[in-house]
This record gives sequence, structure tokens and C-alpha cells, in this order.
Amino acid sequence: LNHIYCGIIAMFTGALATLYCRPDLKGKIWIGGLLFTLLYFIYFGSILPFYPDYVELYWNLDALSHILILGIPLEELLFAFSFGMLWSSLYEHLYWQRLVKDIKPKLTSYESL
Repeated sequence: LNHIYCGIIAMFTGALATLYCRPDLKGKIWIGGLLFTLLYFIYFGSILPFYPDYVELYWNLDALSHILILGIPLEELLFAFSFGMLWSSLYEHLYWQRLVKDIKPKLTSYESL
């Protein structure tokens, strides 16, 4: 099994385990995965117009699925997604931190005067 597939499986499994353990981080995990994939897609896409043979020169496409999305190997995007999912919630999960909303006390009628 190619190393990139092992990394994708490990990080995705870690993110799913975090979802199981900390369901309050669900939004952060999925949005983190999508945002990092978008960021990686933009970064990778900015390289390809200047170096169109970049992928063919530096990636062993025979070891991958040969599926390219606008010239970017599918495995790279899956890796970015699973990395973003895991990394976006890692601190909160390891230290059991929670986002606290600003709670304002409800005023009673005599306090509002």
C-alpha cells in the first residue's frame, strides 16, 4: 500500500475518532477539512500554470490512481482533506478545550430600570 494511502486512512480515522469522542467539534472538523483542501487546491493550482509538467516530473503517477482534478492528483486532495479534518480540531481534542459563547444574563424587569 502506497504511503499516501496509509496517511489518508490514518488521518481520516483519527478525525472520525475525534468526531466520536468530541461531537461538539463536528463543524470545525468538516469545515477544517474543506478549507484546507480549498487552500491546497489554490496553492497547487497556482503552481501548475507556471510549471505544467510539475506533477509528471515529481509524482510517481503509476503508484497512484491516475485520477487528476484540473491536473492535481486525487490522492493529494484526499490527503489535504484528511489532514485538515484532523489538524483543525487537534488542540481542542488533546487539551479538552471548548469554545465558550458569551452568555449574557437575562435581565429581570426591575433590573432594567
